[in-house]
Amino acid sequence: MVGLPQEAIDRFHQDGFLVIRDLLDSDRLVPAFKTDFGNRLREIADRMVQEGRISSPCPNDAFDEKVQWLYRESKDIFAQNLNISVPPNAGIDADTPIFLPESVFEAIRDPSLLDVLESVIGSEIMVNPIQHVRIKPPQALVDSSAAGMVNAAVGISPKNGLVSRTPWHQDNAVVTPDADGTNMITVWFPLTSATEEQGCLQVIPGSHHEGLREHVQETTNREFTVRKLPDIDPVTLPMEPGDVLLLHRRTCHVSLPNRGAHVRWSLDLRYHPTGMPSGRDALPSFVVRSRRNPDSEVSSVEDWRAGWRQSISALAASPPVQARTRWA
Repeated sequence: MVGLPQEAIDRFHQDGFLVIRDLLDSDRLVPAFKTDFGNRLREIADRMVQEGRISSPCPNDAFDEKVQWLYRESKDIFAQNLNISVPPNAGIDADTPIFLPESVFEAIRDPSLLDVLESVIGSEIMVNPIQHVRIKPPQALVDSSAAGMVNAAVGISPKNGLVSRTPWHQDNAVVTPDADGTNMITVWFPLTSATEEQGCLQVIPGSHHEGLREHVQETTNREFTVRKLPDIDPVTLPMEPGDVLLLHRRTCHVSLPNRGAHVRWSLDLRYHPTGMPSGRDALPSFVVRSRRNPDSEVSSVEDWRAGWRQSISALAASPPVQARTRWA
């Protein structure tokens, strides 16, 4: 194991975030993602052609061009079809889209990433079900192509953080209260350049020391934002493929809008110590590292997918419940 030096661990605990440059092998990671997600986009486009929603498949096979073309032609928000989790709210059924490619499974279990996490949360690690792929077209394209449209089935709107900016928030705010004490770490990394223009993250250093803050719902996008931010200047974090950001669960952070000309693509994952509440008990968590019991680790993409399918099927078969949040 090659984990973090003590100086880096101390800095993470002090600041509530840590950027680790070139931790992941981007030469291996990015092509695998482009293959899997490019194939998924092709399936989405073919289905839209069959349904008469667009006239023809994308003429350009480059990933960036394909994403932008499909948004422009369909004038639709199809982000959930590319997402690696399902919404925690009511309305989930057996047909709720989720995408679970091998590239994501391998990224979740990346040994270098798990070594770093072991330095922070110990050797018994689960991947949390709160995870997202964010493929953000230029904001101008989202605004013009999907203005006013909402996919009511999965609660995705043009202002949703899967395709647009996210407001200032703490990740602790979106878990159920039983997980408030869980030592949950957010791992965020880009698959394309994440400059300030293209919508990188900003964080408020040290904001995690003051606990969970009250959040209020933004009327434009159904997401929650911190009611009162600390009086500390935010830090902008431009990153490149291969870089990884670790975030404390109570660090205030925001994702800027993509003002550039190209897609900004990123993954955010969460991990927590085995046996602690996940904050999403109806969705599956998986052991990804165990020094005590290595046989407990999820080792195949088929088992990972099966766990998600079983949870979604159970939710679909349950009586519908009203989605609840901490704050009105």
